Formats: sequence, C-alpha cells, structure tokens
Amino acid sequence: MATIYEEFYPVSIANVGVKFKKESLSTAFGCTGVLSGETEISEITAKCGRVTKKKMSKPTEMKVNISGFVKLDVLRRLFGMSDKGLKPGVYAYGEDSSGEEFTLTADIKDDFDDITKMIAFPKVSVSTGFKFTIDTSSDEVANVEIEATALPDENGKFYYETLLDEDSKKEFIEQWHKNFDSDVVKEQVTP
Repeated sequence: MATIYEEFYPVSIANVGVKFKKESLSTAFGCTGVLSGETEISEITAKCGRVTKKKMSKPTEMKVNISGFVKLDVLRRLFGMSDKGLKPGVYAYGEDSSGEEFTLTADIKDDFDDITKMIAFPKVSVSTGFKFTIDTSSDEVANVEIEATALPDENGKFYYETLLDEDSKKEFIEQWHKNFDSDVVKEQVTP
C-alpha cells in the first residue's frame, strides 16, 4: 500500500530532463535553479441578461519558467538553433529557427522529510525568443531563463506528479525519467 503524505515542502530540484518529441530517451537538462509553473484559466459564464448566474473556470495551458545552466545541445534544440549551411561548430538563430517540442521531467525534493516528488510536463515548447545575460560586474554567472508553454497531451493533461515512497518500483521511476509518456502513468488493467 502506498504511503499517504499530508505535507510536502519543496526545497530543491534534481534530475531535470528533456525528451525531445523525435527522441526515444530523455537527456539531462543542465543545472536548474528555478522551476515554476502557472496555469492559464478560461472562464465560462452563464448569464441571464446582465446578471451572471453561473461561472466556472477551466485550465487551458500552463506557463513553465525554467532558470539555470542549460547544456548547449539542449539549449540549441529548445530554440531551434542550427548549423545547417554553416562552417563546422557555427550555430545560428534567426527567422527560420523553430524550437522542438519536448517533455520535461524533474525531481522535487522535500529535504525536511526526505521525500521526492517526480513531476512531468508531457507536451512543452518554448514560448519566447532566445535571451541571455552576461554581467561582468557580477560575482555569479547569470542563469539562462526559458519561458515555455505546456499544452494538453492525448489525455488532456499538461502536468503529472507522484510522491515516491519505499513501494515505488525502480522500473517506474526509470521510465518516468528516461521515457515519460501517458503509458507510464496509465493504470494497467488486468483481465
């Protein structure tokens, strides 16, 4: 039986990975300092004349912000930088650049109670242009900031999470990080 947790204190991020749509396995993202998500909501109202009788909110997408040090190959693929037609080692970003869709997974750690929450955004794409900061007067290297949008997958979900416990299967954890898709989280019905 799975452990039931009452509280979770997110303290740190680990094992951040991206699996590009055309790939079969995930790749390490880099060193992530900040990861945040915010749901965009659409309001539906029922009115009689000018009076609102009923109102409900439906999530439509999630905005995902990532700040950290991103591996070069991952960064180039996120933003669609290409070396096509260029000298070896030269990459360019411009009008024809189009980033690849990807799945983002991560471990969120509760260091107080030694609990790990695995999270996944199954269908993500970068939603802003490439930007960077270099500040020679700073004592710290500036992080790369990436704004992305998580859209619904084939199940209509843009976010998944699970808390790990002693009963968590190693194979499940490995699949989550290496090859996350909706089959990893679907309940297996046995006849």
